Order: sequence, then C-alpha cells, then structure tokens
Amino acid sequence: MFLVSLNNLDKYYLYVTIINRYGKDIVILTNHPDATYKRIPIPVGGRYTITSTLASGTVRIYFQAFDATSLVPLKINDKTSVSRTASKSQMMQFLYVETGQLCRLLQTLPFIGKHIQHRS
Repeated sequence: MFLVSLNNLDKYYLYVTIINRYGKDIVILTNHPDATYKRIPIPVGGRYTITSTLASGTVRIYFQAFDATSLVPLKINDKTSVSRTASKSQMMQFLYVETGQLCRLLQTLPFIGKHIQHRS
C-alpha cells in the first residue's frame, strides 16, 4: 500500500545555484515572486543557492548579472540573461557568472569601451 501526500502533487521546485567566477562582487537580479530572491549579492568566488517551491511550473524566472560596483552587465552561462522554470523534480541547476568577451574588452580598454557604450 502506498501513501501519497496530495500536498506535494501541486508543488514545483526551483533549485538553482549561482556561482561567481567573475573575479569581483556581483549582483543578480531576478523576477522571482519571493522578495528574498529579487536582488542577490554574491561576493568574489562565492555562490548562492535558491531553493524555492512555487505553485506553478509555468512561471519563468529570469536571471541577470551585474558587476556590483560598476553595474556593467555580465554573462550567465555565456548569455546576457537566462531563465529557468520550476519543475516537479528537485534537481539542482547551476548558473555560472563569468566575464564575457565584451566585458573583458570594456575592462582592459576603457577608451574603446567608452566609445562603444556611447554609440549604442
């Protein structure tokens, strides 16, 4: 005989670990419904794990990363923005924040970086 909890049938899980490989402090911004996860500071070499339960598996949670000091946008898994959807499985997903090519160029060649920023 199996006992099944009806409370767990309508739960969706979002398990995400964000790892800062950028080399400086970063800030992650999300559209998560819980205010705890809206703005997440992560120190150099640090990580932050989100373990949340959502009522729906159709909600997309978007993640964007920024340099905490300059607010330069950074790449997460080599993209400017990523999204994750909660699922029935409790499987951890990993997001890596690293310096993208554009960010490296802006940091090492400030004159060119300023020129690029003004043209966009």
